[in-house]
Amino acid sequence: MAKTHFKGPVDSKGGFTVDGEVVISGAIAGQVNTVRTLGSATGDPVQLIAQGTDADINVEITPKGDGYTVLRNGAASHVGTVVAQMFADPGDTRADAGAISIASYYTKVTTTGARAITLPGGAVIGQLKEIHMTVDGGDATLTASLDGDPAGTITFADAGDRALLIWGLETWIPIRLDNTADGVSAPVLSIV
Repeated sequence: MAKTHFKGPVDSKGGFTVDGEVVISGAIAGQVNTVRTLGSATGDPVQLIAQGTDADINVEITPKGDGYTVLRNGAASHVGTVVAQMFADPGDTRADAGAISIASYYTKVTTTGARAITLPGGAVIGQLKEIHMTVDGGDATLTASLDGDPAGTITFADAGDRALLIWGLETWIPIRLDNTADGVSAPVLSIV
C-alpha cells in the first residue's frame, strides 16, 4: 500500500493509523487543548505533550474498568517512576496499637507503651506512605509485607523515627529510614 503524505492538520473522526499504530482522537464542544506525541532519536525519550490556549494544562490518563495506570522506568523493576501523590486529608494519627490507614500519605504514631501496629497493602503501585513516631512512650513495631517478606517489621524506638515506604507489586519497599530529631538513629527494619 502506498504511503500518503499530508501537509497541515488532518481531521479524522474515530482515529487513523500511523506506521502501524492506531491513533484515536476525539473532540469535545469548545475544545481548546489537545495532546500530541513525538517520536525520538536514539537515546532520547518519546514525548506526550499537552498543547493549547490554556496557560496550564493537566494531563489525565484514565484506565478502563478495574485497570490502573502504571508509569514504568523501563527496567525489569516492579516499581515505576515515583509520582507525587495528593490525598484528601493531610494525615492521621495512630495512637497506640492498631492498623495504619493507607488513605493518607502521612501518619503520626504516638505510644503510651510498647505497641504493635500494622499496615495493609497499598492501593496502587507507586503509592507512598510516610510513618513518623512523634511521641515515644514505648516501641511501636510495625508488621507488614516489607521488601518481599510478608511478615517484615520496622521498629520505631525513638521520637523522630520516620519511615518512607513505596508500594510495589505485593510489598512495601522502604526508601528512607531516618530520625528527624537526632539525625543519627533510625527505625530498624527486620526481614527474612
